[in-house]
Parts: sequence; structure tokens; C-alpha cells
Amino acid sequence: MEIIKKAWSLQLDQIEEGYMCSEETVYAETRGKAKSEMMKTDAQYLELAFDKEEITFLNVPIFRDKDNDIVKVKGQEMHRSSALFYLEQLEKRNKIELHSSNEFHRQHTREYVGNAIGFWALNGRGYTIDPEKAHVYTKEEVLQSFGKNGWDSQTYFIPVEAAKAAIRSYVESQAISQEDRI
Repeated sequence: MEIIKKAWSLQLDQIEEGYMCSEETVYAETRGKAKSEMMKTDAQYLELAFDKEEITFLNVPIFRDKDNDIVKVKGQEMHRSSALFYLEQLEKRNKIELHSSNEFHRQHTREYVGNAIGFWALNGRGYTIDPEKAHVYTKEEVLQSFGKNGWDSQTYFIPVEAAKAAIRSYVESQAISQEDRI
């Protein structure tokens, strides 16, 4: 990952409340150049929160904001925070390509019932905790679903054999009627 532009941002907690600044992040090679760029914006009209002093080149409260750096990854320029997610997605894609399984269930991590995993159901009918009613994706389908930005951060693919090995049988408490509770 190559840094193309270094980001510097205003420390908004040190700015007097009620003031707005249209440029909260600037890009510059050094702190001094970043302060100069910041002073070209409407930051010059702000006041420091603690002593109501007007902001000047000497006291402009900026910090190095690495998450907002513009970086180059695999020929694409993006914010560092996006690049880290993109690299995680590429790693996930690579693991699927190399995995011995050719069949997967798709899990969304927000979909649980108790400890049961929620899988995408057959024919796009919502979610299910029953692997028999879950859609089975081929490795090719999984890899084709990998878009420009990958999958969302809460999507996982579980090999069908791993899901089958994790099946547990239990009695559903809501299925026992009041009459049968003696």
C-alpha cells in the first residue's frame, strides 16, 4: 500500500461549538503545509474552544489522520480505511478460491436465532437456520458475487460440510403446549 496523499484533519473537540468548517481534512506532505492549507479554508474564522482565541497558523489544532490518507492498492487510489477493507475482502476471496469445498452457505452475521446461524434461504426467501432450507452456492457463484468492493463486512461463506458437521438437535421450548407442561 503506497501513500499518495497524507491527510490532516481539524481536532473538532478543540473548536468553539457552533462554528462550522467546510474543510475538516486537507492533504499535504508535512504538518506545516497542512496548517497553511487549513488556513486557506474557513478554518481561519474559527475560535479555539478553551480560550476563545482566534485560530492562527501557530495554534490551528490539526492531527495526522491516517485513515483518510489516499493510498494506492493494486493500481486503485482510495482512502486507507477503504483499502484495508478491500485487502481483507481480497484475502477472503483467495481463501474461497483455495478452499477444497465447492458448495457454500451464505451467512450474514446479524442473522442469528439464539446460537443458530442464519443462512440465506432457498430462492431468496429471507433467512433460515435450517441448513436443508438454505441456499447452496457453488464456489463459482460465490466468486462471481464478489463485486468491485467485495462482499459486505458481515457476509461469510460457510462450507456446506462444515455446516452439516455443526448441526445440533434440540427441543424447541415454544413447541411444547401448556397442556403438556405438567
